[in-house]
Amino acid sequence: MLGTIFVGAKPLIAQFVVNHSRLSDEQITQVSFKPPANDRNPPKTVGAGSRQENQCTSSQDPSSPSLLPIAPINTYGLTVAAHPTFFVYIPKTSAKSVILSIKDENLRYHSQAIFSITGSEGIVGFKPAQSTPPLEVGKNYQWAVVLLCGEKIGPNDPAVSSWVRRIDIPANIKNQSLPQTVLQKASWYGEQGIWYDMLFSIAQAQYSQPDKPKIKTIWSDLMTSTGFEAIATQPVSFQPVSLTPKP
Repeated sequence: MLGTIFVGAKPLIAQFVVNHSRLSDEQITQVSFKPPANDRNPPKTVGAGSRQENQCTSSQDPSSPSLLPIAPINTYGLTVAAHPTFFVYIPKTSAKSVILSIKDENLRYHSQAIFSITGSEGIVGFKPAQSTPPLEVGKNYQWAVVLLCGEKIGPNDPAVSSWVRRIDIPANIKNQSLPQTVLQKASWYGEQGIWYDMLFSIAQAQYSQPDKPKIKTIWSDLMTSTGFEAIATQPVSFQPVSLTPKP
């Protein structure tokens, strides 16, 4: 699978904002991501299949973006979920499936799954099956997505990777009245610097309410403000897991 080099992993602890504002869905006009103040660079990685020249993602437009993880740039991404959803921009491709793999910092496979894709351009959310082991609180994991251009994985199949760290919400925060709607959750997670749950909440709102221009604007503004302006208006979808092979 992916060849990886890990360099100097360091722990990351989130500092929660206790006194956060509570807005109704009608009052929420944007979602801002505030990286944790003590955020640190993740280990450097090298993917053996990271090259993008494979013909299964060829495009007539040289300016079109390649396969891209929707994750914090040069930082860890945080989650409070045991099985977080990972979003990836997929260009138009002849590939019919992708592999999502998760490794721990010792290069051991944590889980792996195959998903079917349509081949259309867009942002897709991949969620590991509930039957796979949960991410452990306080640990860092590297996740990677590989486009399967043939029947079996090849050395030049397009691949991308990023990082996730699961954290726990402190008891004093849990005991408060936490947000309930998906937009409120997106706003709150963004304020706390919890990337994956923020992204999942707002994507869920957009996916379930595709006819609401406001939610599309909130999503596109978030993408633009976090460095993903090239794909800010791409459609968002969720892909159910089709197979969970053993590592």
